[in-house]
Amino acid sequence: MEGSGLVRITRKSDSDIKMRDLYVKIDDGEERNVKFGTAIDVTVSVGAHTIHATNRLYKRQVDFELAKTGDLVEFEVVNTAKGCAGVLFTMGFGPYQVELRRTESSE
Repeated sequence: MEGSGLVRITRKSDSDIKMRDLYVKIDDGEERNVKFGTAIDVTVSVGAHTIHATNRLYKRQVDFELAKTGDLVEFEVVNTAKGCAGVLFTMGFGPYQVELRRTESSE
C-alpha cells in the first residue's frame, strides 16, 4: 500500500481479565479478534482513521491520524472488570468494560 504505515494493537495489560474476546477494526475494515497476550498489526494509509474495539457488550472508538509513510501508531485494548465482580467472572459473565488507548511507540 503506497503512502502507508502500521497500526499495532496489543492486549497484554495486567489489568485485563483475560476472558472474553475483544474485536477491533479500523474504519470499515476487517474485524479482528485480539486474544489476551497477543498483538496484531494492520497496514493503513496515511490520513485520518478511527479504531473501533468491542467485546460485544461494550465498545470504544478513538480517532487518530497516520501522519506520514512508515509511521507506527500503537494502541492497547483491555477487557477490564467494572466494580466488584469476582463471583460473576467465575460463571463466565460480569460487568466487563473495554478500554482502548493510544500508547507510545517503542520503536
